[in-house]
Amino acid sequence: MIIERFRQEKERQQREVYKQSPEGASPTFKEILDHPVYSDMLNALLENDGQNYLREKLVKREELTQDDFEKLYQYRIKIKEALDRSKEVLDILNSPERIELMASCSPEFAKIVGVLGAEETLDLLKRYMALIYVKNPESFNDLSSKIETITQAEQQLQSLEQQIRDFAEAHKIPSNIIERFYQLSAQNRTVAEQSLITDIRKNLSFIGKIRDFINRGEFSYEYFKSLNKIDEIEEQLNTINQNLGEIGNMIAEAIESSGTDLLSKYLYGRRIEIPSFSFKNAGELIEIYGSDEELEREWQEYLEDQEVTDWEQIDDEERATIKNGFKKHLSRKNQEKFGKLFDWFFGNNGPLGRFVNSFLNSK
Repeated sequence: MIIERFRQEKERQQREVYKQSPEGASPTFKEILDHPVYSDMLNALLENDGQNYLREKLVKREELTQDDFEKLYQYRIKIKEALDRSKEVLDILNSPERIELMASCSPEFAKIVGVLGAEETLDLLKRYMALIYVKNPESFNDLSSKIETITQAEQQLQSLEQQIRDFAEAHKIPSNIIERFYQLSAQNRTVAEQSLITDIRKNLSFIGKIRDFINRGEFSYEYFKSLNKIDEIEEQLNTINQNLGEIGNMIAEAIESSGTDLLSKYLYGRRIEIPSFSFKNAGELIEIYGSDEELEREWQEYLEDQEVTDWEQIDDEERATIKNGFKKHLSRKNQEKFGKLFDWFFGNNGPLGRFVNSFLNSK
């Protein structure tokens, strides 16, 4: 029993190490193929790298080679990195106010906020930060170190806050005196410092006041120095703002590299739908429509709906109109599905688009 408990703990630790490794961390590649947003990210990577044959293999559910699996492993790592970095960015940009702060630190990012406003910019990043990253990783060099620097600065601010509160509590200085000092310091530091010294002296005990008088104010001034952390705080705030500005420049550069499609649609109030079409969906539709028999059945039903009774007697122009209508009909049957993968899949160059075109050309 003793050995078994030891073994269970060691195995638990070993599993945790695995879960944190690239191989064990979510998402798995199966999850990527099943998930519409992840599928859109994979589609962007495959498209950027010209891996159309691999993209078609995935939607047609063809057998993959060892070389294919090696490539897909690397794509999975890139998607995982994009998701992690995206979460880190959104953790520090978690409100419209933070968006405005970043805009004040980054002239390039401010241009985007100037187009959309803080709330719409935040919505855009929540929906598309990971996709923006995966399409433009070169724009985000050194992103992790800048986020880490911001995190450390935030921790330093928390430490300074605790030091101030501990000192005030130990020396029985009311918290409202400290809070008033820091609030006033943001507006007029000189006046705030004079006010704090006055408040400290008023709050000294009888013995403390005597000591302060004998030492010509040095006693109260020591209190003042322990409570006045403005310089240290401003140093950390400047560090945060500098790195926020640099991250803002990265985001602006990446959005610019991605083209103006996102900004244009948000500008006109047409928020882009979150992708809802996955590689798994594509495979299912290939199975449904990827045979002449099924397409023939759909085609005959469509002709009947259009009240076409004698196809052979229709002229070429009307035939072309009906064929185009049939392709739109198939697309509308799946109109709840969105994303670049869906656009490619049903487009003239996509596997289902080509199959349908070939089918219609025979008519």
